Amino acid sequence: MSYAFPSLYGGEGLKESFTTGVKGWTREPPRPLTSAESTLGTEETLKGDGTRGETRFLGKLRDGREMALLCTATDWPNPTCSAERPIGKSGQRYLIIFPPKAIAKLTRMVEIGDELFSGAAANCKPL
Repeated sequence: MSYAFPSLYGGEGLKESFTTGVKGWTREPPRPLTSAESTLGTEETLKGDGTRGETRFLGKLRDGREMALLCTATDWPNPTCSAERPIGKSGQRYLIIFPPKAIAKLTRMVEIGDELFSGAAANCKPL
């Protein structure tokens, strides 16, 4: 597991990337974030015939802040999920990278990230 602040996706975040793909007819709309734990590891998240490979989720956590989640195919070697979370009033975001098997611990990972980056985010200029 690792963290990045600011998010590696910079100005265009995961959520915006999801929207661009849907508008361009190249991707399906993201699934609800609440379905991530029950979906990851199922046949729907495998690489299959090689045309699939990423599963996208978007939704709000209990605190009402939105989170975008992008996971590679779970049957690839070293699969990963990247969760992007807004923090502070500046529009900054941080990223959590973790294995899909750890999805049940997402709330705890977010608590750690919020604690790690809240001070820095409070001192950042608006994007």
